[in-house]
Amino acid sequence: MSLSANNADHRILSDTGETEAVSGAEIGAGIGAVAEIDAILDRNAVDPASRRAEYAAAGWSAFDPNGPILTKEDIERERKAAHRQPLY
Repeated sequence: MSLSANNADHRILSDTGETEAVSGAEIGAGIGAVAEIDAILDRNAVDPASRRAEYAAAGWSAFDPNGPILTKEDIERERKAAHRQPLY
């Protein structure tokens, strides 16, 4: 069930279906959480075209299903070489 503009300052209680008032502080906290999530996603965004170009410049041409399985150390080495941080 979605909230309309008429009851945007209320929350629906899942166990009873009733509504209760939501304080401005709670709404502000929710907005802050959304802004934080957006910042994390922006910071970790990947441009597939530029990433492909990086791999192609290093000699990659296509996925090889028979290729070696990368170890954790291989992945860390690649991240350091590309100056990338883990997404978590």
